[in-house]
Amino acid sequence: MAVATHAEEEYLQTIYWLLEARLPVTGANIARAMRLSPPTVHEMLGRLESDGYVERRADKSYGFTDTGNVQASSIVRRHRLIERFLTDVLEIPWDQVHEEAERLEYWMSDTVEQKMLAAIGDAQTCPHGHPIFEGNRIEGVPLADVETGAEVTVLRFENEAEDLLHYLK
Repeated sequence: MAVATHAEEEYLQTIYWLLEARLPVTGANIARAMRLSPPTVHEMLGRLESDGYVERRADKSYGFTDTGNVQASSIVRRHRLIERFLTDVLEIPWDQVHEEAERLEYWMSDTVEQKMLAAIGDAQTCPHGHPIFEGNRIEGVPLADVETGAEVTVLRFENEAEDLLHYLK
């Protein structure tokens, strides 16, 4: 199996986030999330399938193969680790770290990853509340499903668009 390209890793990361948010992993949802045309997404899904990262299900949605899941989990872990490092160590505001992490995550060596892990101490989530390590996600209820006036604790932000996070800050 070939090493995933930068573009393939972007798709794997998006698929991971869709699965984590319990949204159907369809070409249309991927296109919407990545702001790409459906034909472009369809072409890449074919590549990901032939490279052994995803498989098409009977309901026409996509899921990870074991290899794809390992690869995507690693990408997402690095992304969230970088976000935490940028906020905690470099003191970059939490509403600015997503795009920075996007730029850095593909070029991080194992050595740098280990040093970042040591630097963030026992932090378990990115600054937006997502678990750095797979399997540590705390389940919650979307705010849209909460009764008006109810007291809640926000666990995480599903949408990490910089302008939205800046508004919430």
